[in-house]
Amino acid sequence: MNRKKRHPTRRRTALRQTAAAIALLLLLGLLNGGSILPAGVLRSQADRQGCGAVRVVKTVGQLPVGRRCRRVYLSANDNAVMMSTADLSVPWGWMGGSGAVLDCSGEGSRLHTALWTISHEKGRFAYFFGRVDDPEIQEVSFVYGYRDADGDLIRHPLDTSSLTSRRADWARWGGRDYFVIPYDCDDRYIKENPGWFYPCVDGVPVSAATTVDSWTGTSLGD
Repeated sequence: MNRKKRHPTRRRTALRQTAAAIALLLLLGLLNGGSILPAGVLRSQADRQGCGAVRVVKTVGQLPVGRRCRRVYLSANDNAVMMSTADLSVPWGWMGGSGAVLDCSGEGSRLHTALWTISHEKGRFAYFFGRVDDPEIQEVSFVYGYRDADGDLIRHPLDTSSLTSRRADWARWGGRDYFVIPYDCDDRYIKENPGWFYPCVDGVPVSAATTVDSWTGTSLGD
């Protein structure tokens, strides 16, 4: 008895062609620096920044500015803290975005702070982030101002009430504490009133001379 040769249906053929196309696109994405998962992108970013292998400490969430799908992550190792984005690009998968790295390799510091500003079509958004090495510290905050001729800290009347992070909100990894504070900058005020952001510990400025350790700016360009 001869068996009839089964020919693939149009539906099966279409499914196979679609699967092959998706596989090809994923391969092209990987060859162009993409990744199936955000973790692969973060590893590549850490390599480019030269800060060594990092581990995700906190998934911050969606970047609230820009038109692309950008997830924000706080990663760290023993000597550095990295804030970065992973951009979802169709059909390439997850691609490396922008970010900033804070060097925490110095000894004897109670607090390491950084400011990452992100320029977009409507202004600037920012993330204050860092690492707290002193277990006695309960709160980290920031004020905006400048030093006068005598070296005293003069505060600008910029509303920085949201720039406070308390221990209960911090992420803990490797025996250390990490904080992230998102901040929608009043870009016009800052341009008209030049100054710096000064870190405070438990409501008291670290010193009149100590500004944010690292200040990095990025433009989204979209």
